Amino acid sequence: MRNESNEKPYFLKRVVAYLIDLILVMLLSTSITMVFINTDNYRNRTEELMNLTKSYSEGKITKEEYSAQFDEMNYFVTKEGVGTSIVTCSVSLVYYVILCYFCHGITLGKYIMKIRIVGNNDKKLTIGHFLIRALLVNLILSNLISIIFVSTMNQSTFVSIYPKVSNVLTIFLLATLLCMTYRNDGRGLHDILASTKVISTKEKKIKEEVKEEIKEEVKDEVVEAKVIEEKKLSNKKSTNKKSTKKTGGKK
Repeated sequence: MRNESNEKPYFLKRVVAYLIDLILVMLLSTSITMVFINTDNYRNRTEELMNLTKSYSEGKITKEEYSAQFDEMNYFVTKEGVGTSIVTCSVSLVYYVILCYFCHGITLGKYIMKIRIVGNNDKKLTIGHFLIRALLVNLILSNLISIIFVSTMNQSTFVSIYPKVSNVLTIFLLATLLCMTYRNDGRGLHDILASTKVISTKEKKIKEEVKEEIKEEVKDEVVEAKVIEEKKLSNKKSTNKKSTKKTGGKK
């Protein structure tokens, strides 16, 4: 039987929050890119790639022809999109790491869905925890790898290596979703590696209220113990005085 405070009940909320944050980051990145970066070549390459995919889906070219042309076009699309990827990485780092840290584990999506990131076992989180988490599930690592690979490799090397790395990252994301779905605590691989978990803000509030109640109870018990001790001391003094009177002050 699962505990009511586990993370699995918040799975759908986490997915919706993730999509809200992703849309926001994409909008911000696109806006900045349109102002500061010339993306004409990138759009043209992307359009060529889309036309190639359309031709294959309509049966105008064979699978072999599609695969051969896709690898070449994908390389140039990635190369022309380096500026866009840099902007996306920068915005993602600011949003998912810096702002999330200073907002105590809450993004806009998480705020709307009333959930937040906290340390596992109530561990205090640092920027490093949020960085590890963001690198793994917020497309930052994927973008960084594509930037490094396309900037340092020729076409043939990129085509042979990058798809394999991309597949590994995809498998990692799928494994993370499975962990979030089937683990009792609902933590994904990114949560495990970053020592984090996601909880309801209502749950956090309840826990804080319980802690306050416990503190108050302990405080009352301490006060009561002091009162009892003072009464004992008072009774002892009173008994000593009576004993002294009976003996006339003699020992």
